[in-house]
Amino acid sequence: MHTSVMAGNAGFGLAGSLDATGGTEIIGVGPDHVVGVYRNMVLLHWVRNPESTDGIESLKRAFTRATRWTDRPIAFVTLIDADVTPRTPSQAFRDELATVLGTWSPKIGVSAIVFERTGLMACVIRSLITSIDLIIKPSYANSVFADTESAIAWLQKQVHPSKLTADDMREAVGAVRAAAGEATLESGVVRVSRSA
Repeated sequence: MHTSVMAGNAGFGLAGSLDATGGTEIIGVGPDHVVGVYRNMVLLHWVRNPESTDGIESLKRAFTRATRWTDRPIAFVTLIDADVTPRTPSQAFRDELATVLGTWSPKIGVSAIVFERTGLMACVIRSLITSIDLIIKPSYANSVFADTESAIAWLQKQVHPSKLTADDMREAVGAVRAAAGEATLESGVVRVSRSA
């Protein structure tokens, strides 16, 4: 797996560059999120309950990057950690997210949301997601899943296999999750450690 990361110009951001192998580019890392791009796949990983709009700013950059890299429709994948607290984000956050998704909706071909948790908390999170979908009325196919493999299987039915393979998707999800696991917040600056 190839992940490209280098220091960004914002305190909470990391920016990368895609190389010829088309590896996963980590666009932004913050205390509550990691955003990455793999070819025409944009990944947003919430590692904590969203509290700031930093993740949304990273998401804007990721959509811009994906559309510069290819003219294919974007596969948008949101990963929500199982221990995310089911709490409604601020109205400003919800409005900003709805605006970004509404703006990029014509470029999104499919969207999968993965919340690997069961029970009441999972239901609360999924209903928040559904309420956002009702506001923006997406023009693309979207669904919520309890595990990554189910989401990948569904995405494979939505996306032509030559565009993004199941292995491509697994690699991208793994890279974003690895970046989330390696990021630590130190004095307002995200530090990412990489092992060779």
